[in-house]
Amino acid sequence: MPTSAITCVMEELAVPKKPKQAKKPKVRPELPPDLTRLRMVSIREAAELRGVSVDGFKRHFSHLIQRVSPRRLAVRVGDLLNEPTSQPNRRASEEVA
Repeated sequence: MPTSAITCVMEELAVPKKPKQAKKPKVRPELPPDLTRLRMVSIREAAELRGVSVDGFKRHFSHLIQRVSPRRLAVRVGDLLNEPTSQPNRRASEEVA
């Protein structure tokens, strides 16, 4: 049997693949402001809110991270918002007297 005939038979026997469906974004209900501060978010979301990488968040904000379950770490939104913003470090030569 020539190889072209084999590939034709293989294509006929192949199971058609289903097209991948796009993931739907998680929809969270809108909470009142006092409950929003109590909400727990993942470390990835907390790092995005702070504008740092996940590793940087774990390094500099480890005091905010809580273990919610044996496998899940989370941060309370209110604690994250109460954290003071940091100023970039300046060298002594850059400081203006």
